[in-house]
Amino acid sequence: AKTSLEFQIDGIDSQTERLGGRQSVPRKSNGMTSTSLQPESPSNELAVALRAADDALAQGHAQRARDILDSVVQGSTNDEWRSSKGRVLYALGVSALSDGQTKEALEFLSIAINVDPTHVEAHFSLGNLMLMMGDSGRAEQSFRLALAIDPNHAGALGNLGGLMSERGALQEAETLWERSLGIEPNAAPIAFNLGMARVRERRWSEAASLLRQSLSLDARQPDAAFWLGNALMGAGHAPEARAAYEQAIKLDGGFAKARWGRAMAALPALP
Repeated sequence: AKTSLEFQIDGIDSQTERLGGRQSVPRKSNGMTSTSLQPESPSNELAVALRAADDALAQGHAQRARDILDSVVQGSTNDEWRSSKGRVLYALGVSALSDGQTKEALEFLSIAINVDPTHVEAHFSLGNLMLMMGDSGRAEQSFRLALAIDPNHAGALGNLGGLMSERGALQEAETLWERSLGIEPNAAPIAFNLGMARVRERRWSEAASLLRQSLSLDARQPDAAFWLGNALMGAGHAPEARAAYEQAIKLDGGFAKARWGRAMAALPALP
């Protein structure tokens, strides 16, 4: 028997999906040298070079930043320094990306991968950059390379799932999201994506559970609250659905569909 609510399942599109797993553009905190992006146990000279390179990049001098690093590391026979160079270039790439310098970020991340092809976070960050630039093919390649190095990289699994969903490979997308959420259960965007997949399949109880999980991790999601209301209506829980719609309206006062859903949830169920 149908409920009193006409669900808008066919209106779900790929734009509903979200990047997830890990923050796609890490933020700096008073320069890279004070973050986890600093090379592990670098020499004093390399640490000084890192700070100088970061300062140069902050002033918009990407080439100068690279030259500073090259002057310290180039020609060295120290394996630790050469390994550190890859990590430093990755750090500069992430720094440039967080500052919106996509050209410089692309250069640094590409060089970091050339220096150290096993740098999983460089592949992952390059994939995120390719997404920002609209190159889904290269983004997929980067995420798959990251997963070849670390099959349990939750961010790469989650974002690759989003790409697969956009291409209509929904089963593969769901598998990737399930793996990602199993590794990183605190990823609200992945719980949301997987919940929406269950909505499409009309697996209402599972959808409601996943959307609740997403909202418990990030309560500032009016669309998640709205679709939770729809899932609860599908499962025959109108009072709980009304509360979910109320939450969506509280978060977004102009959410017309949530207001309509709330009104439908207040009606008696059809016989």
